[in-house]
Amino acid sequence: MPEIQDRKVIDFFSGKALQDLAQEKIIRLAPELDGLSMLYSNESNPDTFFDMKILCWGLKWNGEVVGLVPWLNQIVPCTEIKDPLNGSWDGYYDKDTDTIFYDAPMHKVVELETAFAYFDDDEEEDDITERYPIQKIPDAIGTHAMLMNEDSNSLILTEVNSWQLMNDGTITAMLPDPKKVTTTPILMDDECLYRSDEHPQFRYYFQHHIANQLKNKDPEALDAIALLLEREQEAAQNPASGKENNGSENPEHADNINAAQDAPQEQTDPHSAEGTSTDISTQEPEESTKEQTAELITLRTEHAHDTGDSERDD
Repeated sequence: MPEIQDRKVIDFFSGKALQDLAQEKIIRLAPELDGLSMLYSNESNPDTFFDMKILCWGLKWNGEVVGLVPWLNQIVPCTEIKDPLNGSWDGYYDKDTDTIFYDAPMHKVVELETAFAYFDDDEEEDDITERYPIQKIPDAIGTHAMLMNEDSNSLILTEVNSWQLMNDGTITAMLPDPKKVTTTPILMDDECLYRSDEHPQFRYYFQHHIANQLKNKDPEALDAIALLLEREQEAAQNPASGKENNGSENPEHADNINAAQDAPQEQTDPHSAEGTSTDISTQEPEESTKEQTAELITLRTEHAHDTGDSERDD
């Protein structure tokens, strides 16, 4: 790891010293396969804990191990979610034992440290001039990505196949291009996959249950998305109001998207909803408060086995 001598060099976006940022870089991932979750709360529901399934655990360069979750349009360490309005981390949660804890499980710490020691090539780079993947893990929590086709006013929900840890410490989703799928199931190194951060239409990640609510045309979920897009348009017209906040281009977005992604239940699993992907066109409910926005939106889901984009009216 190159040592940065001048601690006075500050990153413009985060406000942190570059040396501190280098120490927080994620260098190894371990998928969470036992259903452990992150607990958080917000000012809108002060007496309620929401839980979100942990995607994986990450080893930082400084040796710290943290849980990671899809949060708006990024993968974010649970411990860094500290906005009272959008959500503040309250600990990790084991549903099977009804236990709240605050440090990464020891078995994950050991797994990450031993894996990093085994796979690390000890090559230090003074400057990252090329961005490339250093690890791939499957998605085991049913994450979906939302793409926005502004030309046709359509929202596209597509399943996340896997995730890539890049050499700069960032994590990006791998999405299937239906036109390039030739074999199934799709493996993590399949040529039909592309990175979400390279797609100009990528907007947000959604948890499994809210994606299925959207597929089933749940009125509250559709209203939340309509409001989200409405505020996004307002932020685009007034860039001064937008500010990066835990992966959000505008912190106003987070309250709406998180409200849609979580059931108002205390310490319960919000990802138990089951559903199958279908190609649908949505019709906004008559009493929708965001009808003018939502009626312009077509919701479409992409199948891993599709040979191209398809659309069907109910």
